[in-house]
Amino acid sequence: MDQQPPPYRDYNAGYPQHPPGPPPNQPGYPQVVYAYGPPPQQQLQPIVVTQQNVTVQPTVCMTPVRQKSDYLCCSIFTMLCCFFPLGLVALILSIMTRDANMSGDELRAATWSRAAGILNAIALTIGLIFATGLAITVSLSRY
Repeated sequence: MDQQPPPYRDYNAGYPQHPPGPPPNQPGYPQVVYAYGPPPQQQLQPIVVTQQNVTVQPTVCMTPVRQKSDYLCCSIFTMLCCFFPLGLVALILSIMTRDANMSGDELRAATWSRAAGILNAIALTIGLIFATGLAITVSLSRY
């Protein structure tokens, strides 16, 4: 069972064969000359420099302002979960801190931020005391 593969077909049959080398010039295109050797010498033209006015603008250095913390998330948490009255006041102070930060008023932002932080700490402490007292009361009432 010694089978031979099928013979190859000549796919170029019927097409004219081109001689090796560069393609012939086509009508309507410029004559192409394939010549090898040193490149043609070019004449260097002198460069004429004319004076131009350049305007330089002054450099402006802006230092970024560090924004004060507004304690907004903490204020919302203490308002909803700990002690509502102090949490509400802390939320209002947090919003005022954010507004002062946006307007660039560092002094007011620092003042409102400090007050919001203190009120959040007090509200959280009251909430923890209330939750602890409630847990003790519930656990003692079961016995």
